[in-house]
Amino acid sequence: MMLSIQTTHAVNEISIAKYSDCEWYTTPVIQSGLTVYGVLKIHRQKVKNKETSRVAIPITAKIKTIIEGSRADNVISPFIVHKNLDRRKGSAKGITHDTQLDSIYISRAFSNLRDELGVMSELPKTKRPTFHEIRALSIHLYDKIDYDAQARAAHSDSQSTKIYKTGHVEWIEIQASELDV
Repeated sequence: MMLSIQTTHAVNEISIAKYSDCEWYTTPVIQSGLTVYGVLKIHRQKVKNKETSRVAIPITAKIKTIIEGSRADNVISPFIVHKNLDRRKGSAKGITHDTQLDSIYISRAFSNLRDELGVMSELPKTKRPTFHEIRALSIHLYDKIDYDAQARAAHSDSQSTKIYKTGHVEWIEIQASELDV
């Protein structure tokens, strides 16, 4: 979830992100006041044939911590998001390694955890947030800090980004008042 919120990318990209997709700098650089340790290259699957589908996201301290944390479990895996070694036969379509999690598994695990924690339990299950909502939340949060998330999200046009920005209405609370009419 944290990798998705920091990168703006959906479960399809998160499930295939590999350590080898990280290009580490010999010496960190400063960009926009942040220390950048390298780039995480993400190829957005939904629009993989579009020119904008490939994005190199700067590895800031938060992304670096996420990547380092994923290595801390000592599971030998090429994938940043992974599971313990599974030697069962018949892996899901698109799975290339026994430690890889497929996107459907990640989405279901998110929904199960959401329900276990009682998040949005007042809503019918079909109306509760899904893992994909993290992408919309991320784009919204980047928008709030005046960062244009279009390139980061690998959208070819602003209309695609705008779709993810909708639904984040903010209410301004005002003082109580009335007119004596």
